[in-house]
Amino acid sequence: LSCAAVPSNSESLSTGLLWEIESPQLAVKSFLFGTIHSEDPRVTKIAGPVKEAFDNAKIFVLEVELDAASSQAVASYLYFTDGRSLNEVLNKDLYGRTLTAMSARGMPADVVARMKPWAVFTVLNMPEAETGEFLDAILYQQAQQQNKTIHALESIKEQLDVFDKMSLQTQISLLKVTLDNQAEMDVMLDEAIQLYLTRDMAKIESLNKKYTDYLEPEIAKIFTARLLIERNHRMVERMIPILKQGNVFVAVGALHLPGKQGIIKLLSDKGYKVRPIY
Repeated sequence: LSCAAVPSNSESLSTGLLWEIESPQLAVKSFLFGTIHSEDPRVTKIAGPVKEAFDNAKIFVLEVELDAASSQAVASYLYFTDGRSLNEVLNKDLYGRTLTAMSARGMPADVVARMKPWAVFTVLNMPEAETGEFLDAILYQQAQQQNKTIHALESIKEQLDVFDKMSLQTQISLLKVTLDNQAEMDVMLDEAIQLYLTRDMAKIESLNKKYTDYLEPEIAKIFTARLLIERNHRMVERMIPILKQGNVFVAVGALHLPGKQGIIKLLSDKGYKVRPIY
């Protein structure tokens, strides 16, 4: 579940994480499912309507491939490769606070020292991993077991470039806001899961707005554009040719669904009938 604000519209007032996609040209329907990056058993226990739609689909679509090659690519992106280190780009106080926060996550100081500011920011804004069995990974594994055709809407490079191409100053600003408000951020992580379980898009959006209110307005604008809006348009463009095959199950972060530039609205604008079913 990405953290970024998206504009509200009437679509966001609908309750639902599973949406039926109907095309005038196809008799067979497809589905769009909003996920959250969580290992919480209440999240990973897939509800009946979702399981039925998933099991019946021939094609599974997710944001990015979750294979070994992608994991290796992520690792290579997280660290400076130009000779710099984190303590050189952060002031002494911020670096010390970073080490403390990451130590609480079980990250050794020598590893943190090589990380880019956005990488630390990302770690601190995600639930702590214990099993690695988060919702998207479970769906990906089940799709493989069921021999579904699998498509990714983005490359791992495109997804990581969202942060990696931000200016160093923007990265540092995001990290500082997280450290300045760590207790509140941790509460919001728990709240995000609670709201996800209610399937209430309006409340999820409200939590998003609360998150970006901590950022400077210009940083919030960049963050929202790069993390959600630009990616929503790209994912829909790549989704369309796959949807034309019919019987597709698409799983993307729940915050990509609502809003005036969310996936639901973008699909509707392209002539698809999208309605919530769970």
